[in-house]
Amino acid sequence: MRIMVQAPIGERAGLAEIEIRPEHTVAQIKSKVCSSFGVNPKTVALMYGGEVLNERKTLKALGITDGAQLALMPLDIVGGC
Repeated sequence: MRIMVQAPIGERAGLAEIEIRPEHTVAQIKSKVCSSFGVNPKTVALMYGGEVLNERKTLKALGITDGAQLALMPLDIVGGC
């Protein structure tokens, strides 16, 4: 499945489309996205629908489906999760 990730930070800020599987964890996806945007994964959180996503859960468990748009946000903006 494909999801979109909006990253308002980093050297290559913008919107990226990535191919993932529903069985991927949020941590796996965050790592992949951070690598492509040149961002340290320890400084950001992935969000969906205004909620910070639990990194141990899979997209399937969270009910995130094909075509969803996630946001990569700095921890200092989302409250230091």
